[in-house]
Amino acid sequence: MTPFVVRVLADLVKCKTPADYYRVQIDINRHATLEDVALLSTRPIQWSQEFDHWLDNLAAAAALARPEPAPYQLVTEDRAYSLYAGPSRAPGLVLSFCGKAGLLLMPVAIVLQYFSPAEFDVAVVRKPLASGRGDNGAFRRMVEKIGAAVELGRYQEVRTFGTSAGGVAALAAGVLIGAPRAASFAGQFPDAGDRRRDLLQIEEIETILRDADPPGEFSCVYGADNHDDTRYAVALSRLLALRQVPIAGVHEHNIIAALHNRGLLAQVFAEVGLT
Repeated sequence: MTPFVVRVLADLVKCKTPADYYRVQIDINRHATLEDVALLSTRPIQWSQEFDHWLDNLAAAAALARPEPAPYQLVTEDRAYSLYAGPSRAPGLVLSFCGKAGLLLMPVAIVLQYFSPAEFDVAVVRKPLASGRGDNGAFRRMVEKIGAAVELGRYQEVRTFGTSAGGVAALAAGVLIGAPRAASFAGQFPDAGDRRRDLLQIEEIETILRDADPPGEFSCVYGADNHDDTRYAVALSRLLALRQVPIAGVHEHNIIAALHNRGLLAQVFAEVGLT
């Protein structure tokens, strides 16, 4: 058993209500590898039938990404980030940034299946943007802290991507670390007329992007039929030279799930240079 599975099993033993199981599901979505999901699928203890179905569905969804599981394991877990790697450390790193829910719009076990552990370790940053305003160096300090923790200097190349509110963080982090590729997926960037502007510490990132000469190809992927995400993409393009990648026929904000379910996520990840 992995340490994560041991922890989850201890939580599952205590579950009595649907809300209890839901909290465990969130933990699995945010942290579990496919190996963890497979270990849980052996049903080492009894749990509710609904949780059983949910776990089966998670494993089935991950199998859509690739026929043979990518053997990622959780190397380091911190409140702010997790680092995943294969049996041996890879020469490259994908530094990813979650949205407000602490997810890459899908369970990390599924997203990891789109990368090769022989080529990339994957770091998942769960709280890239702090709430509130006024601390104008917080984002740079966060990138420096995460960079030191995952040892950016050991990698030949670091690429960044983020989803939802983490999309803009991925672009700004890509600027700061000199990433050759960075991509925002359904990135939410409040413009001057958006009330959510007051809820995000965004001025520092605006400055980073506005003053940037992108070190590589930076992209913005979004559903062409989603009005809000299209508006955010336009707002971002006013600050930074971006390759716009609108996905026709997609109205969902969850562009990662939409592409995954259509069998297109691997193609788009490759198109924007993440894989």
